Amino acid sequence: MTTEDLALARSLRDRIEIERLVFLYGRALDGREEGDENLFDACMLEVEYPFGTWKGVAEHKRIHRATIRVLFTMTQHVISNPLIEIRGDTASAQYYVHAAHGIATEGGQKIVYGGAVYTHDLVRTDAGWRIRRHHCRPTWIDDEGGLLAACQAAFDAS
Repeated sequence: MTTEDLALARSLRDRIEIERLVFLYGRALDGREEGDENLFDACMLEVEYPFGTWKGVAEHKRIHRATIRVLFTMTQHVISNPLIEIRGDTASAQYYVHAAHGIATEGGQKIVYGGAVYTHDLVRTDAGWRIRRHHCRPTWIDDEGGLLAACQAAFDAS
């Protein structure tokens, strides 16, 4: 193998690892089984959402348990269209996100859909790639009844 071949192989492996890490983050958001949120362990140090900013995996899990798991009957985050730039042992990535959020209503359940862009700053560690910073920028939402305002209220109360 040439030096160029080795560099290409490392770049492809890095991209696969980063994409897997981000997809696991989406699974952790949506998971309802015991232990699903442990998928966050390899992910975050700093998190920025429109409804708040916090640091640390433990705080992320606490907020997730107090908001997402309580407010929504289900969520499903589809994360796609990765743009990944690797610079040695650091990287940046952007993804499109299409998410469904189930909210219990008197008549059953209403699904609120939204789109966003996730931006990540990543770092290579001895254990593999990790998300150092996660930022969510919503781009659209279909929430005629204003049901997602409950998420803000729950976050404020947590």
